[in-house]
Amino acid sequence: MLASQGYLVQKLLLSHKFDFPVRGRNLMVFGIALSLVALAWKFFTAIVTPDQVMSIFLSSPAQLTLYIITFISLIMVSNGFALMAKERSDASLRRAALLDGLTGCWNRVRIEEILHQEMARLRRYGHPAALLMLDLDKFKQINDQYGHLAGDEVLRGFGRLLCTQIRATDVPGRWGGEEFIIVLPSSTFFDAVTLAEHLREHLSKLRFTFALP
Repeated sequence: MLASQGYLVQKLLLSHKFDFPVRGRNLMVFGIALSLVALAWKFFTAIVTPDQVMSIFLSSPAQLTLYIITFISLIMVSNGFALMAKERSDASLRRAALLDGLTGCWNRVRIEEILHQEMARLRRYGHPAALLMLDLDKFKQINDQYGHLAGDEVLRGFGRLLCTQIRATDVPGRWGGEEFIIVLPSSTFFDAVTLAEHLREHLSKLRFTFALP
Protein backbone atom coordinates (compact mmCIF):
# COMPACT_ATOMS: atom_id res chain seq x y z
CA MET A 1 0.00 0.00 0.00
CA LEU A 2 2.82 2.40 0.83
CA ALA A 3 4.51 1.62 -2.49
CA SER A 4 1.25 2.24 -4.38
CA GLN A 5 0.72 5.53 -2.62
CA GLY A 6 4.28 6.61 -3.32
CA TYR A 7 3.93 5.69 -6.99
CA LEU A 8 0.67 7.62 -7.35
CA VAL A 9 2.14 10.71 -5.68
CA GLN A 10 5.19 10.55 -7.95
CA LYS A 11 3.00 10.17 -11.04
CA LEU A 12 0.90 13.16 -10.03
CA LEU A 13 3.93 15.32 -9.30
CA LEU A 14 5.60 14.46 -12.61
CA SER A 15 2.49 14.76 -14.79
CA HIS A 16 1.21 18.06 -13.34
CA LYS A 17 2.42 21.26 -14.99
CA PHE A 18 3.42 23.79 -12.37
CA ASP A 19 3.59 27.53 -13.00
CA PHE A 20 6.54 27.93 -10.64
CA PRO A 21 10.05 26.39 -10.32
CA VAL A 22 10.02 22.64 -9.75
CA ARG A 23 13.03 22.22 -7.47
CA GLY A 24 10.79 21.32 -4.55
CA ARG A 25 8.87 18.85 -6.69
CA ASN A 26 12.07 17.18 -7.87
CA LEU A 27 13.29 16.88 -4.29
CA MET A 28 10.01 15.24 -3.26
CA VAL A 29 10.09 12.84 -6.22
CA PHE A 30 13.65 11.76 -5.45
CA GLY A 31 12.85 11.33 -1.76
CA ILE A 32 9.82 9.16 -2.55
CA ALA A 33 11.97 7.14 -4.97
CA LEU A 34 14.44 6.44 -2.16
CA SER A 35 11.64 5.26 0.13
CA LEU A 36 10.37 2.99 -2.65
CA VAL A 37 13.86 1.52 -2.97
CA ALA A 38 13.84 0.73 0.77
CA LEU A 39 10.39 -0.87 0.50
CA ALA A 40 11.48 -2.90 -2.53
CA TRP A 41 14.50 -4.12 -0.60
CA LYS A 42 12.31 -5.29 2.29
CA PHE A 43 9.85 -6.93 -0.10
CA PHE A 44 12.64 -8.67 -2.01
CA THR A 45 14.14 -9.97 1.23
CA ALA A 46 10.78 -11.28 2.41
CA ILE A 47 10.14 -13.13 -0.88
CA VAL A 48 13.59 -14.46 -1.76
CA THR A 49 15.04 -15.16 1.71
CA PRO A 50 12.09 -15.42 4.12
CA ASP A 51 14.32 -17.00 6.75
CA GLN A 52 16.36 -13.78 6.91
CA VAL A 53 13.47 -11.34 7.17
CA MET A 54 14.20 -10.61 10.80
CA SER A 55 17.71 -9.47 9.87
CA ILE A 56 16.35 -6.16 8.62
CA PHE A 57 14.93 -5.48 12.09
CA LEU A 58 18.14 -6.37 13.91
CA SER A 59 21.24 -4.28 14.37
CA SER A 60 23.15 -5.05 11.18
CA PRO A 61 24.65 -3.27 8.16
CA ALA A 62 21.47 -3.96 6.18
CA GLN A 63 19.27 -2.53 8.91
CA LEU A 64 21.53 0.53 9.26
CA THR A 65 21.46 1.11 5.50
CA LEU A 66 17.66 0.89 5.40
CA TYR A 67 17.41 3.28 8.33
CA ILE A 68 19.68 5.82 6.62
CA ILE A 69 17.76 5.54 3.33
CA THR A 70 14.42 5.99 5.10
CA PHE A 71 15.72 8.93 7.13
CA ILE A 72 17.14 10.67 4.07
CA SER A 73 13.93 10.11 2.10
CA LEU A 74 11.82 11.62 4.90
CA ILE A 75 14.11 14.66 5.04
CA MET A 76 13.96 15.10 1.27
CA VAL A 77 10.18 14.73 1.06
CA SER A 78 9.49 17.15 3.93
CA ASN A 79 12.00 19.71 2.66
CA GLY A 80 10.71 19.28 -0.89
CA PHE A 81 7.16 19.93 0.26
CA ALA A 82 8.22 23.05 2.14
CA LEU A 83 10.21 24.25 -0.87
CA MET A 84 7.24 23.65 -3.17
CA ALA A 85 5.01 25.73 -0.90
CA LYS A 86 7.58 28.55 -0.87
CA GLU A 87 8.06 28.45 -4.65
CA ARG A 88 4.31 28.52 -5.19
CA SER A 89 3.93 31.44 -2.80
CA ASP A 90 6.77 33.34 -4.47
CA ALA A 91 5.27 32.71 -7.92
CA SER A 92 1.86 33.92 -6.72
CA LEU A 93 3.37 37.09 -5.26
CA ARG A 94 5.34 37.75 -8.45
CA ARG A 95 2.24 37.20 -10.58
CA ALA A 96 0.23 39.58 -8.41
CA ALA A 97 2.99 42.19 -8.70
CA LEU A 98 3.04 41.91 -12.51
CA LEU A 99 -0.73 41.97 -13.09
CA ASP A 100 -2.72 45.12 -13.63
CA GLY A 101 -5.19 45.10 -10.77
CA LEU A 102 -7.98 46.81 -12.72
CA THR A 103 -8.04 44.93 -16.03
CA GLY A 104 -6.43 41.59 -15.17
CA CYS A 105 -3.91 42.04 -18.01
CA TRP A 106 -0.16 42.12 -17.50
CA ASN A 107 1.25 45.44 -16.42
CA ARG A 108 3.94 47.44 -18.21
CA VAL A 109 6.82 45.85 -16.30
CA ARG A 110 5.84 42.33 -17.37
CA ILE A 111 5.13 43.39 -20.95
CA GLU A 112 8.60 44.93 -21.23
CA GLU A 113 10.10 41.65 -19.99
CA ILE A 114 8.18 39.71 -22.63
CA LEU A 115 9.16 42.18 -25.34
CA HIS A 116 12.85 41.71 -24.48
CA GLN A 117 12.39 37.92 -24.63
CA GLU A 118 10.65 38.07 -28.01
CA MET A 119 13.28 40.40 -29.45
CA ALA A 120 16.03 38.06 -28.27
CA ARG A 121 14.20 35.11 -29.84
CA LEU A 122 13.74 37.08 -33.05
CA ARG A 123 17.43 37.96 -33.30
CA ARG A 124 18.62 34.45 -32.40
CA TYR A 125 16.20 32.23 -34.31
CA GLY A 126 14.54 34.57 -36.76
CA HIS A 127 11.06 33.80 -35.44
CA PRO A 128 8.56 36.48 -36.53
CA ALA A 129 6.73 38.52 -33.94
CA ALA A 130 4.14 41.26 -34.04
CA LEU A 131 2.98 43.96 -31.68
CA LEU A 132 -0.40 45.65 -31.36
CA MET A 133 -0.82 49.02 -29.67
CA LEU A 134 -4.47 49.68 -28.81
CA ASP A 135 -6.04 52.92 -27.63
CA LEU A 136 -9.67 53.49 -26.61
CA ASP A 137 -11.01 56.48 -28.52
CA LYS A 138 -12.93 59.18 -26.65
CA PHE A 139 -12.22 57.52 -23.32
CA LYS A 140 -11.74 60.90 -21.64
CA GLN A 141 -15.31 61.81 -22.54
CA ILE A 142 -16.57 58.81 -20.58
CA ASN A 143 -14.60 59.89 -17.49
CA ASP A 144 -15.76 63.49 -17.82
CA GLN A 145 -19.42 62.68 -18.41
CA TYR A 146 -20.00 59.61 -16.24
CA GLY A 147 -17.12 59.68 -13.78
CA HIS A 148 -13.99 57.61 -13.26
CA LEU A 149 -15.90 54.59 -11.92
CA ALA A 150 -17.59 54.30 -15.29
CA GLY A 151 -14.20 54.62 -16.97
CA ASP A 152 -12.84 51.83 -14.79
CA GLU A 153 -15.76 49.60 -15.81
CA VAL A 154 -14.94 50.22 -19.47
CA LEU A 155 -11.30 49.32 -18.88
CA ARG A 156 -12.30 46.14 -17.05
CA GLY A 157 -14.65 45.17 -19.86
CA PHE A 158 -11.99 45.77 -22.48
CA GLY A 159 -9.47 43.78 -20.42
CA ARG A 160 -11.89 40.84 -20.31
CA LEU A 161 -12.38 41.16 -24.05
CA LEU A 162 -8.64 40.98 -24.69
CA CYS A 163 -8.17 37.94 -22.46
CA THR A 164 -10.99 35.99 -24.12
CA GLN A 165 -10.59 36.95 -27.78
CA ILE A 166 -6.89 36.37 -28.36
CA ARG A 167 -4.86 33.20 -28.86
CA ALA A 168 -3.40 31.35 -25.90
CA THR A 169 0.10 32.33 -27.03
CA ASP A 170 -0.67 36.06 -27.31
CA VAL A 171 0.16 38.28 -24.35
CA PRO A 172 -2.17 41.18 -23.48
CA GLY A 173 -1.05 44.04 -21.27
CA ARG A 174 -2.06 47.49 -20.12
CA TRP A 175 0.53 50.01 -21.19
CA GLY A 176 -0.97 52.88 -19.25
CA GLY A 177 -4.28 54.72 -18.95
CA GLU A 178 -6.54 53.56 -21.78
CA GLU A 179 -3.61 52.26 -23.83
CA PHE A 180 -3.17 48.50 -24.20
CA ILE A 181 -0.62 46.33 -25.91
CA ILE A 182 -0.63 42.77 -27.25
CA VAL A 183 2.53 40.81 -27.99
CA LEU A 184 1.98 38.21 -30.72
CA PRO A 185 4.79 35.61 -30.83
CA SER A 186 5.38 33.79 -34.11
CA SER A 187 3.01 36.16 -35.91
CA THR A 188 3.16 38.28 -39.04
CA PHE A 189 1.86 41.73 -39.88
CA PHE A 190 -1.19 40.09 -41.46
CA ASP A 191 -1.89 38.18 -38.24
CA ALA A 192 -1.73 41.42 -36.26
CA VAL A 193 -4.09 43.26 -38.63
CA THR A 194 -6.54 40.36 -38.57
CA LEU A 195 -6.58 40.28 -34.77
CA ALA A 196 -6.92 44.05 -34.53
CA GLU A 197 -9.99 44.00 -36.75
CA HIS A 198 -11.41 41.06 -34.79
CA LEU A 199 -11.02 42.99 -31.54
CA ARG A 200 -12.48 46.16 -33.04
CA GLU A 201 -15.61 44.27 -34.12
CA HIS A 202 -16.10 42.71 -30.69
CA LEU A 203 -15.44 46.01 -28.93
CA SER A 204 -18.16 47.68 -31.00
CA LYS A 205 -20.63 45.13 -29.62
CA LEU A 206 -19.83 45.80 -25.97
CA ARG A 207 -22.54 47.68 -24.12
CA PHE A 208 -22.18 49.58 -20.86
CA THR A 209 -24.89 51.20 -18.79
CA PHE A 210 -23.89 54.21 -16.72
CA ALA A 211 -25.83 56.54 -14.48
CA LEU A 212 -25.02 60.22 -14.49
CA PRO A 213 -22.99 61.18 -11.39
